[in-house]
Amino acid sequence: MKRYEGVYNWDGWGGKLRLASGSCMLWIFDFAGEKKKDNLMFLKPILAIVRDVPKTSPSFGEVSIRSCVGHIATSVVRDFGLDPQRMLWVEHYPRTRYGSGDERLIEEAFFLTDFEWSEGRALSPKRREASPGMADQIRGLLKKGAL
Repeated sequence: MKRYEGVYNWDGWGGKLRLASGSCMLWIFDFAGEKKKDNLMFLKPILAIVRDVPKTSPSFGEVSIRSCVGHIATSVVRDFGLDPQRMLWVEHYPRTRYGSGDERLIEEAFFLTDFEWSEGRALSPKRREASPGMADQIRGLLKKGAL
């Protein structure tokens, strides 16, 4: 079941300066209580997917999900009351063209990110690329409710 889909804004540090504050696309799916076809339960039933908000042009001071992933995960867990031990965190980077004539290409990628959780904070992110099968499953979920 989809629990959230939309633009998520997080606060930064430094009071009024709001250092490293920003926004991202966020999808949260909760599969708790649902069974897979083979009658197995999900070990991590919460799926959180984040992606940078598409930009029309670069802007000074913008931060990416990659640069603030621990802070974003901490904020999402706090704001949505999620159990981080039951959550799978996914970073999605869509296919991107760049260069003067868009002649260069960076293929779409999904990264599963694990954290060490301490006192409610996501620390020491460790990324690993999602398997092709996992990437297809995530892509399918996003297509069902793409923004």
